[in-house]
Amino acid sequence: MLAQAHTLSALPLHSLKFHQLQILKGSLMEKDYALHPDKYSFFELDEYIDFVIDFLERLRPDIVVERFAGEVPPRFQVTSAWGLIRNEKIPVLVENRMKQRNTWQGKKYMG
Repeated sequence: MLAQAHTLSALPLHSLKFHQLQILKGSLMEKDYALHPDKYSFFELDEYIDFVIDFLERLRPDIVVERFAGEVPPRFQVTSAWGLIRNEKIPVLVENRMKQRNTWQGKKYMG
């Protein structure tokens, strides 16, 4: 998945939205997940934060990230969410972890 940062950076994009995998009740994906749960892999919150940062490091620095995660009310989700954390908390977690790692968007970008 990290290699997609290079692919997206090569496109004439101005902005990007991240979205974690969520399986919604009543969807075709819910049916497939019930039959083949081993096909699906979900990030824990800390893993997701680290993945997003690894991706950002490889992403063209002028691309604006508009969103880091999607949010669906728990009653519509098949799989458990990251607890009660709301979408607006994710950018703060990403920024704090980036400071800890002394990194930034585009640090590893190879134009």
